[in-house]
Amino acid sequence: MTNESCSAASDNAFLMLAQYTLIALGLLLICLKSKGILHQLDLWLEFFLTSVPAISVELELSNDEKDAPKGSQTLVDKKQPHILNCYNPSSGCCLALSIPVPNMSEKDVDQVCQAAHTAQKTWSETTFAQRRLVLRVIQKWLVNHSKEICQLCAIDSGKTHLDALLGEVLTTCEKTRTLLSEGELWLQKSYRSTGPLMMHKDAFVQYVPVGVLGVIAQITFLIHHHYYHYSVSQFTKSYFIWPFCWKCCCHQSK
Repeated sequence: MTNESCSAASDNAFLMLAQYTLIALGLLLICLKSKGILHQLDLWLEFFLTSVPAISVELELSNDEKDAPKGSQTLVDKKQPHILNCYNPSSGCCLALSIPVPNMSEKDVDQVCQAAHTAQKTWSETTFAQRRLVLRVIQKWLVNHSKEICQLCAIDSGKTHLDALLGEVLTTCEKTRTLLSEGELWLQKSYRSTGPLMMHKDAFVQYVPVGVLGVIAQITFLIHHHYYHYSVSQFTKSYFIWPFCWKCCCHQSK
């Protein structure tokens, strides 16, 4: 066998090895993508390389209480129809008198809905990375203020601090972790079979923003039920309005 034939055989073997290697790498990438492993690797890089800013909003529980006569715990006082009265269920005392909760009129609600509709148009242009960053900022704030949140839940529903920590803070953080990890995958196009007669067409389910959501939900779990609807609507490029205000139990100093 001449040197030229040996060289040609060696080149052919190298090309075949390169082709098989590329095919194997392609199949491996397809497998990793189908299992969501590449997505998880991208998330790890994003989490390690992106710093999470802290929001400087302190949660201060209100100590303003006023004894209310027995049987007189009315939601709206006729003397002040524009204010909602809120009470501590454990003591029966009126809460946050120095920070009145407004009894919103139909016009006020329309203004809030219009503001949310305007803001949603801008929010619908955000990327998954931007929405994940917002959720991470809120999660960081929740963890840093877990003690105050547990105290707030205890005042609101009478549950113990341990119940609030496990049922409110822990579940809320897990909800955030799930959305950060799986939310983008869940919102991707989900393809469906078209059958042999329509093989030239594509069929898929695509999730799109719905705009502004009006949420009516129980507040047995004060933080978790509120944050659940917020996080889902936020991650799907929507806005939500919930008829509830924390000012009944606390106030925020900006």
